[in-house]
Amino acid sequence: SGDAPTSAKVLLDGKTVWSGAGSAAGSATFKVKKGGRYQEQVELCNTSGCTKSASKLIIVADTDGSHLLPLNTTMKENNKTFAQHTDKVVGAYFPEWGRVWP
Repeated sequence: SGDAPTSAKVLLDGKTVWSGAGSAAGSATFKVKKGGRYQEQVELCNTSGCTKSASKLIIVADTDGSHLLPLNTTMKENNKTFAQHTDKVVGAYFPEWGRVWP
């Protein structure tokens, strides 16, 4: 209708994280408690109804890596044929990454 908004909301993944009075300009401040990838929208309402903006990807980086996409790795054999040589000693070391020790 072209009328000014009377209320506004900020949504992350469809859930309201901020709401307040609507105006032609302004800002919204809110906390995000968990890292990740979120779709953000702004919803403005007036006496004629409400409308939402297009979604925008928001990335909240955290040290736990929750904002990262999964790594796609090809699971395949990585061993190579070993040519034996005299007077050589071969050893192997197998670290256990990420193990939680008691």
